[in-house]
Amino acid sequence: MAIKLLIVEGDKDLISTLSACLEGKNMKIFKAPDELAAKKILAKKKIDVVLLGVTSFKRRALELLKWLKSKDPLTQVILINNSEQLALSIEGMKLGAFDDFLLPIDLEALTQSIKEAWKTKKNLTRSRGSFLDRCKKKIVAANYIIKRGKNNNFTLQQIKKKSTCSVSSTSVTKETSENIPYYKKNQNLLIGPKRTQKKEAKMEEIKILLVDDEKEFVTTLAERLQMRDLNLNIALNGEQALKIVKDEIPDVMILDLRMPGIDGIEVLRRVRKAYPEVKVIILTGHGTKKDEEEAKRLGAFDYLKKPVDIYTLIETIKKAYKTKIDRTMVAATFAEAGEFKTAKDILNENLDKKQSKDSQ
Repeated sequence: MAIKLLIVEGDKDLISTLSACLEGKNMKIFKAPDELAAKKILAKKKIDVVLLGVTSFKRRALELLKWLKSKDPLTQVILINNSEQLALSIEGMKLGAFDDFLLPIDLEALTQSIKEAWKTKKNLTRSRGSFLDRCKKKIVAANYIIKRGKNNNFTLQQIKKKSTCSVSSTSVTKETSENIPYYKKNQNLLIGPKRTQKKEAKMEEIKILLVDDEKEFVTTLAERLQMRDLNLNIALNGEQALKIVKDEIPDVMILDLRMPGIDGIEVLRRVRKAYPEVKVIILTGHGTKKDEEEAKRLGAFDYLKKPVDIYTLIETIKKAYKTKIDRTMVAATFAEAGEFKTAKDILNENLDKKQSKDSQ
């Protein structure tokens, strides 16, 4: 079944490019150059996912998002934005947007996000349908009891188990609904949670330390990560980062290089020596090729440059966490067998290098 995708974007070139790139990826594309056209399409078609251009519509995009969520909460919305309007992306995520992408867009990542949004809608629709079915049977059963009396041969439980019902739920009286407090009190459950995005690992389990001296940048990035259920802490300089790590060891550290006082390279060196299990992702806007080589030599898991696509960063975090868990489990197995040196080598990531040297 093709994904019904609506692209709402005021930039003609961008909407044409997105449409051309996504066409043929098992998607049926609808295009709207403004909010009015978008509302007309949404009123006539059952849209699964909306790509909404914050770049062109700015705050009007959020108004359209509010309108859409009030009309059809199950339709998933992915925001298209630029780095200058990150505050609007954060606000949009709070309003229920499924994801956000900054220009220039990683097409592969966007395609994957659209598919995940579509799966989320399907799951929510299925959950909603099953809940409605359960409520309908309860209402019909209660209505039957009220109309026929308690002395009838059929019990409430038997009626609830029937696959078909002769009494329509739309004919339930006020008196009937008041006799079913569960239905009355839980009508809000007809609408599922805002996001149930499929996760390879439970994101809230990953402890992250974000280290960067640019306060505005780190605050904005932290909010965008927290929107995706990531559990994180913030340090605004190297000294603060080392103190936090000493108190509570993170799983993954996202580290800037250029900072006053203790710089990123020195933080990386100390953390990797004292806490080899911590995975460090360098995220910098001023690093050189020499910095990248030095960071990787010291054991950095990856080296990313600002501005970074949020999807790319999250995927890197998940890979780093998975690597850490796998390596820790292997090390623990060797330690239990009494091979403490091997376990230590695995945690220090020196085993592969040693084996490579031995084979030469």
